[in-house]
Amino acid sequence: AVESPSEDLHALRDTLRLQTHSAFEVVLVTGPNAETFAPFAASMKVVECPSSNLARAKNIGIRHAAGEVVAFLDPCSIPDKEWLSELVRGYANEHVGGVGGLIANSGNSDPCYTADRLGNRLDAVPPPYGAYQIPYTDRYICLHPGNACFRRSHLLAVGGFDEGIGEELYYTDLCMRLTDRGLLLQPMSGAVVYRTGNTIYHPHEYPAKKSIRNKVRFAVRSANPLTARANVLRQFECDQPEDDRDRALWEGIALAVQDHQPPALAETPPSLFMSFPVSQSEGPLLTLCFTTKQVPPTSSDAESRQTWNRARGLAARGHEIHLFVSVRDAGCVDFEQGVWIHRLPAAQTEGVALHRAIARLAENRPLDLIVARECEAIYCVLDRALNCVLSLESATPLQGEDGTEPLLLNSVRQIIVPEQALLNRIRRQHGGPFAPAVIHLCPPAVPDRASEFSPSCPSSAVRILFVGTGDSEHGADLFLQALATLIREGHDAEAVLTFDGDAPSPTGPSQRILLERAAATLPGLRRRVHFAGERSEDGLCQAYADCDVVCLPYRVGAAAVPGLEAMAFGKPVVASNQGSTREFLGHDSLFRPGDANGLTDRLRELIADADLRECRGREGRRVYEARFAFNDVLDATLDVYRQFIAVAAALPRRDAQ
Repeated sequence: AVESPSEDLHALRDTLRLQTHSAFEVVLVTGPNAETFAPFAASMKVVECPSSNLARAKNIGIRHAAGEVVAFLDPCSIPDKEWLSELVRGYANEHVGGVGGLIANSGNSDPCYTADRLGNRLDAVPPPYGAYQIPYTDRYICLHPGNACFRRSHLLAVGGFDEGIGEELYYTDLCMRLTDRGLLLQPMSGAVVYRTGNTIYHPHEYPAKKSIRNKVRFAVRSANPLTARANVLRQFECDQPEDDRDRALWEGIALAVQDHQPPALAETPPSLFMSFPVSQSEGPLLTLCFTTKQVPPTSSDAESRQTWNRARGLAARGHEIHLFVSVRDAGCVDFEQGVWIHRLPAAQTEGVALHRAIARLAENRPLDLIVARECEAIYCVLDRALNCVLSLESATPLQGEDGTEPLLLNSVRQIIVPEQALLNRIRRQHGGPFAPAVIHLCPPAVPDRASEFSPSCPSSAVRILFVGTGDSEHGADLFLQALATLIREGHDAEAVLTFDGDAPSPTGPSQRILLERAAATLPGLRRRVHFAGERSEDGLCQAYADCDVVCLPYRVGAAAVPGLEAMAFGKPVVASNQGSTREFLGHDSLFRPGDANGLTDRLRELIADADLRECRGREGRRVYEARFAFNDVLDATLDVYRQFIAVAAALPRRDAQ
């Protein structure tokens, strides 16, 4: 019984709308405040549970359901789009009373497990499952509580879930009673549910005494008729009896002696079936996988922003998009802005973990294309059962184990680059020529969000925004030197630096500390420089809206994404003369990489002339609209992806290597 429409519930509702099985209804069981769900729960049946008891909440849901089969989900779960279709397939045999799937990222790598008559959960079992489906066997199959469904008529007949036996055992008890009635429980590995990472959902935690009492109650009541009750009780003996434990044992025995099988559930007045609306796709849609460094992206990671822009833009068009990212925490899967985000626990060999996760997804559905970045793509590239292309987003050398770079570049069939100059630079670094048959240019995808933000903190000084990282490759030190020169000359300017500066530098102190020390030694900068650190996407957009000039003095690396973001906001850009900026900025805005005097000259022109700033900003906006409009770039990207898919379809398929 959930208390409020949380972020998890919104994701659950959105993924239910994607189900390929369309004939279903949704019953939402809330706590005693169902009215708060009214705006959220359109097209749902919303009913209240008066107490915090999962078994009672599920029984209330059973009574109000009008479908032939009742499926159960936890509020912190999101189902795969084939989830219901796979569950329904499990009822091909008329003797099947329940079907369950796996919870992919929770450690439950099988769609079922076994339990014994003491209520202990045992190991998962491989098929065939027949030996565990005999009534009154010591071991029997249990379906996972967060991903299972049962025929409603059987649930009503056996009395539903036992509301008094405890949340640790109520599902175990139900599966045992269904098996003892001669019904089969059918595991379906293709019926997949994911645990989300927005919140951590914990069922009510019982004190140890209550847990022991409930387990004894279950074990005594549910013992195999061929097993003496004394043998059951012997399982709970201990060498050093404790008063609390003894009391819990005797309470459990006393309750078990009084127990009887739950009576059949009383049906509520007949309820009309309330069909839940699902999304209708139009035209041929693709299933695409991307890899990235971080989600959500921040101001210091333009490559991740680029991947995120493509992913959510294509998802908004109805394509099924899966985004894979390594995290330091436990793994989970989220659904945000239409994108399935697979957060993989960081492994020592990230490429292996990535390949394993994508290959597991491919077992349940065809994947049209995998767009992977850098050397983590190596195992997906070598697996010829997967159609994997390499996305090169940065001019920095590929990072991988010795020998990985040439193996990757000579094994991949297709490469994507954001500009030709980047491909030329990678070739110079790695020796080329490459083996791929197809190399394509996919321009950076930058959504137009300028209309969503207005200047929030006006200033009389000309505000210059630096976007990048705090290391020397992106030239933050060069920018501070140029700004100090301009302030000494009397120009009214100030700077905002957005970057990830908290990580240690090669010399020990963080980049932020090094830059703050550098600013302190340059006359006039102390009150003119604000180190903003990393910004979220919205924070970065607000920074673009607040500034007058954007400065990208990169010595190494592509400035295409932040440059286009600035142009979308109508801001003039000063950048080093590299391939990624030459292609969309006029030469009047460029300077030679590493040239402090050239950077100072370009900034001086813009600081001194408001009309010039406005003119350059308008021209940048015009170039963005004419050549890099978001929907046009997505159209071009889809054309490239479809060419890759056609090329792969024409090649002979081989098993994974």
